[in-house]
Amino acid sequence: MASKIGCSVMTGGTSGLGLIAARIIAKRSNLLIVGMRGAGPALVGEALPLQLASLESVGDFCRQVLDRCSGSGIDLLVLNAGGNFALEKTEDGFESNFAVNHLAHYLIIRKLWSALTPGARIVLTTSGIHDPEEGAAVPAPKHADAHRLAYPETDPGRDENVSTAAGRSYAAAKLCNLLTAQALSRDPSVRAKHIRVLAYSPGPTPGTGLLGGRGRVIGLAFKYVLPLVARFSPALHTPKLAGSTLAEVALGEIEPPVDQVYVLLKKGKVTFPAPSVLARDEVAIARMWSDSAKMLGLHEEIEQA
Repeated sequence: MASKIGCSVMTGGTSGLGLIAARIIAKRSNLLIVGMRGAGPALVGEALPLQLASLESVGDFCRQVLDRCSGSGIDLLVLNAGGNFALEKTEDGFESNFAVNHLAHYLIIRKLWSALTPGARIVLTTSGIHDPEEGAAVPAPKHADAHRLAYPETDPGRDENVSTAAGRSYAAAKLCNLLTAQALSRDPSVRAKHIRVLAYSPGPTPGTGLLGGRGRVIGLAFKYVLPLVARFSPALHTPKLAGSTLAEVALGEIEPPVDQVYVLLKKGKVTFPAPSVLARDEVAIARMWSDSAKMLGLHEEIEQA
């Protein structure tokens, strides 16, 4: 029987593929803390309130996590929450897709860094739609400029069609997750603590609330109609498969080659491809890390977070 780990922390662990992963992770953890947007107890683990669209809420969540895990430290950090939203601003003034999918999780990493134990694992959920070579229905990112993603009104190349713009904004935010994972994996402080950083893409997985922010019709179709199609299409994954694979990645049961961070579930199989050309751009990796830090008023160096 596999040994238990200490404190695990997870976002996006209350529904869909995340809940499936959380149930597996909870069995291997002495304590699983899940960030939860709504009120009431979590279906698994111990719930703490978290609104990813609010940096104040993210800060409060991190303070409570640090208090709760002060005795043991954090062995596993799974940043799975997110969604594809209409183009709108958060209370902090950032575009919602960028803020919720990327910036809030970047802040969680920085705030919880001091509590991560040597040999801990960090997993960010990304998406294959960041790569134009995947040929996804969602338009691929045009760039990795954090300022233009956070404030799309400043982007001269912004899509005129609002639906296209929202989809591309989501894809770009998933690119940001992958850029962050690569920047982290190369950081001397991360390497010194032997922390493993991975970015996992579950592939197209209908049956979740991912598109709930894009309107009632789209959200319901993705959650209830497309799962029927998934039964007959190897390109579409069930939440059970995507979630159990996330748990295996998080728990180290699936391990990509050394110095590779990207794990892609494609047509039901775990693969370790190179990410997109833009995701491998060294300048883009460095700038996403430093620009995100500046937006949050943090030092670029992780030890000074």
